[in-house]
Amino acid sequence: MRNILTYKTISIIFVLGIVWFGLSVFEVYRESNQVLRQVNDIEAQIIAAEEENKKLKQLDEYLQSPAYLEKQARLKLNYKILDENVTFVYTSENQGQEEPLVIESMPGYIKWWYYLIGKRL
Repeated sequence: MRNILTYKTISIIFVLGIVWFGLSVFEVYRESNQVLRQVNDIEAQIIAAEEENKKLKQLDEYLQSPAYLEKQARLKLNYKILDENVTFVYTSENQGQEEPLVIESMPGYIKWWYYLIGKRL
């Protein structure tokens, strides 16, 4: 009887050990997957930051270029080249608006007409 009891005890301890080992392996596997996901996210952030740095470097090179400086001088300082002809185009400030009606030069019947239809003069 004692022999069987020791085998049962050893078997139970052995099964509990296997369960504990399996749970430990599962926990390590879950943590390693979480770490791999974080590594992938960080690598994606690094790639995005490198692309942003590349764009900023290109923008900096453009802002330092003579073409950009000449364009800004033309726009802000009205700079022109010696042999260049410049044409200024002025737009009207009241473009697209109705001309105000001149009340003094209108005949009376037109003034009454505008009064009856409710149009302000």
